Amino acid sequence: MMTGGCSEEPTGPFELSANVAFVSDFRYRGVSLSGEDFALQGGFDVAHQSGFSAGVWASSIEPLAGATLELDLYAAYSLTVADTEFSLGATAFVYPDGEDFNFGELQASAARTLGPVDATLGVNYAWSQDNLGDEDNLYVYVNGALPLQTLVGLPLTLNGAFGYEDGVLAIEGEKLDWSLGLAMAIDGIVELGATYTGTDLDDPIGDGALVFSATRAF
Repeated sequence: MMTGGCSEEPTGPFELSANVAFVSDFRYRGVSLSGEDFALQGGFDVAHQSGFSAGVWASSIEPLAGATLELDLYAAYSLTVADTEFSLGATAFVYPDGEDFNFGELQASAARTLGPVDATLGVNYAWSQDNLGDEDNLYVYVNGALPLQTLVGLPLTLNGAFGYEDGVLAIEGEKLDWSLGLAMAIDGIVELGATYTGTDLDDPIGDGALVFSATRAF
């Protein structure tokens, strides 16, 4: 659920960054969490040159267990080995004023450039917890980004992702989700995006939709 921002020029071992975004629909793993309505999002991140990073990210959501805000608190450690960046992290999903819905998740990923494509393979795991009904959840995904500037003369990036989910958060036990979109960077600060995303769920919250976004990095 997290979105990154462009960082300021480093002035020491730490780099600070922030971002704010407006999206036409808050989609998470293909599912609408904002009732197919607009959402306001934003976050702050700090990264250390050693590879450790941490941050907080928030989004407005459709009322869920009494909450109207999702707050993600996360930390990770990354290192690069033979042109591949490996990352291990954890996220606490917090729903202020919500009733018994907070939970935690572990993440691991590997990212590298394959020809012109920046590709990532990752797995997220939420262990059995009280607020998940003592059930667990597994999510495996692959995504890629292909810069198109040399082809069309505009600062465009083609983004695609595919994921498989099995567990309590998959809504119907198992779920596939996918997305394909274009993003345009303006002066390296503002990014405009249009993404089509969908799932194989029978539930309407997973129906395919075109999502527009505008993100400002600081």
